[in-house]
This record gives sequence, structure tokens and C-alpha cells, in this order.
Amino acid sequence: MNHYNEKEGNPIAEKKKENAEEIIIKATPYDYPYNKNFTVENTALIIIDMQIDFCGKGGYVDCMGYDISLTQAPIKPIKNLLELGREIPGFTIIHTREGHDDNLSDLPDNKRWRSKGIGAEIGSEGPMGKILVRNQPGWQIIEELTPLAHEIIIEKPGKGCFYATDLDLILKNKGIKNLILTGITADVCVHTTLREANDRGYECLLVEDATAATEYSNYLAAIHMVKMQGGIFGATATSDKVLTALEALKQKAEAIQSVIPLKETQVLEGDSLPWLPFEVHRKVTYQEILPATVANQIKVNVNAVLRERIEVGGQVLPHYHDVAEVIHIIKGNVKLLLNGVWTSYKAGDTFIVPAEVVHSVANDDVEATEQVSIFIPIINSGVYNTDFKSYLVEGYEQ
Repeated sequence: MNHYNEKEGNPIAEKKKENAEEIIIKATPYDYPYNKNFTVENTALIIIDMQIDFCGKGGYVDCMGYDISLTQAPIKPIKNLLELGREIPGFTIIHTREGHDDNLSDLPDNKRWRSKGIGAEIGSEGPMGKILVRNQPGWQIIEELTPLAHEIIIEKPGKGCFYATDLDLILKNKGIKNLILTGITADVCVHTTLREANDRGYECLLVEDATAATEYSNYLAAIHMVKMQGGIFGATATSDKVLTALEALKQKAEAIQSVIPLKETQVLEGDSLPWLPFEVHRKVTYQEILPATVANQIKVNVNAVLRERIEVGGQVLPHYHDVAEVIHIIKGNVKLLLNGVWTSYKAGDTFIVPAEVVHSVANDDVEATEQVSIFIPIINSGVYNTDFKSYLVEGYEQ
């Protein structure tokens, strides 16, 4: 085990190396998401209005006289994303459907008037039943993208997926911040949803070949508008780039699921743990009390817990981590380098070191000192720590 990377020069002056475990989508005008926080838990794939009425023969768009081959073009890329998303344990997939009540009580007069003027009045009979009315054949999602029973379906009366729906509540309850947007049409329902989400603080990615419009020029404009001003509404990427990132998420999620949880207390006797040299430091050895693999088994967010021994004249050389560290001195007197100043401390003292803060511990005694170091991953957003509860159990007193 080696938690340290060799670096040249002043580590603070150098640009940090990209975290090898980061999963991002190669996108334009920036790699998505902006904060590199892309996980199964905080991301959702949203498939907007892939209904017969919008991309099927005899549906609303077809009745208006548009070329439905344009709105059918995203079906295969969306299907590829959907199939891979379904293979990712815990990944959220959301479908949406636009439609109105059979009595048209939720249909604004001006929307009905406009549809009548173009020859496809909402609520009137068409080849696929009443146009854009719930539970009619044309209202159904196309067969290729039929939602599974456990997948979320948002029923919406308007263009945006947030208007008059519980989408925002669902996303907040699930802790989702990243939205991968697909579906039709790019210039109307998809863009309306994109803008609604952007105003609510969601980080949006529009998948270029997984969306379309009834006119190609409108599609190109819709893609272009997302990327203006450094990504005013988010970023765009092609589906192959998204698939690459989703495959990485899948592998990571499967690795987590493959961990066999501990069901009983495990005892690691001190004599069985070897003292290993910390080669990057001076006269320092360590025992790994809790490795990351075992932390996964007990479902805690800890990178490692080490017992470290610093011999006389030894020093944990100045360094910093991409995680936080708690250091508790259990034996002897030491000196701590913090903020460029050395200060003396003794057994019983504890140092709480934030991520990316340079620190060093040196032996300041006539014999070896010992300390316990706990390495803790940082939380990118929010505060998730709470007080814990303990419960007494009778019948086991010694």
C-alpha cells in the first residue's frame, strides 16, 4: 500500500494531478459535470416524450405534416443509453410523456387553437386515437423504449418536464444533481426542460445524437444555444462519449456490489499485523488497521486507518492528500508542521487536517513515537454526518 504519489518541486505550486478515479463525460464546451462529481447516486438519464404522437406514424407530428424520420433518428442512440443505464445498479432512469386529460380540462385554449390551425387539433380523433390525450394509442411511449415497471414516468401537460409535475421533488429526494437529457423535440420540450432544470441548479448534459427536432435547422440552433457563453445551459456530448462514462459507472457500481459485507465482528490481533516501511518518509513504519477493502465491507467511507511508528530522528515528510486526515498521537512527543510553523505536541493530542493542507509530523522524543492516522474522503456537497445512537443489550455482562 502506498497512499503517496511522487512529485517534483513544490506540491502547492504545481497543478494537481487529475484523480484517476474521476469519471467524466468528454463534452463541449466543458467536460461534464463541471465539478467532476459524477456518480450513480447523483445522476439520472431523462428520456423526454419518445411517444408515438411525436415520432410514430399517424401521431401528432405526422398529422401536422412534418417528416417523422427526423424525430425517429434519436431512437437508436437513446436505446443504447437506456440499455446500458439499466445494467448499472442503482442508476435512475426517468421517462416523460406529454398528454392531456380526456376531458381536456388541463389544455390551455391557446394551445388547442394553435394545434387546430396546423391541422392536428389536440383532442380530436386521429389515426392513433385522440391526439395528445392520455391513454390513447398515440400517447404511448414507442415500443423500442418501453419503460420497465420500476422506472419513473413523469406525466406532463406542458412542454417542460418540471411544470405541473413532481419531477423536482423526485430528483431532490433521490439526491440527483446531474441530468443527462435525451428525447424530442430538441427545440421545444427538451430545451424547455433544460432551461427549467438549469434555473433550478441542476447540471445538464444534452446528448446531441439522442435528440432531434421537426426541422433540422431548429435542432442545430438548439444544440448551439446550450454551449453559448461557456455553457449557459450546460454542456453537450455525443452518445458514444456518454456510453463510455456510463460503462465506467457500471464497473464501479458492480465492484461495490461485489463486496461481501461483514456479518460478524472481526478481530485483527496486533501481533498478526506486519510493520511495513513507509519508504517515502524517514524512519517511519506502519500497520494497516483498516484497509479500504474492509471499510467497504462494513459500508463506511474511510480510505484507510493506519497505526504509524516514527523512530528517533524520523519524520513523516511534508505532504498533502486529496482526502482529510485525523492524526491521534498515542505515544511520545512530536512536532507538527502546520501553516509553515513547527509546534510541539504530546500523546493524547489530535490533529484534524483538511484535504490539500501541507503537514508533517516529526519525532521529538528519545524513543519511538506512535500515532493513529485516519484517512477520510471529502464530501463534494452537503453535510451528511449525524450523531449516532448506541443501544445496550442485556445478558452479556462479564
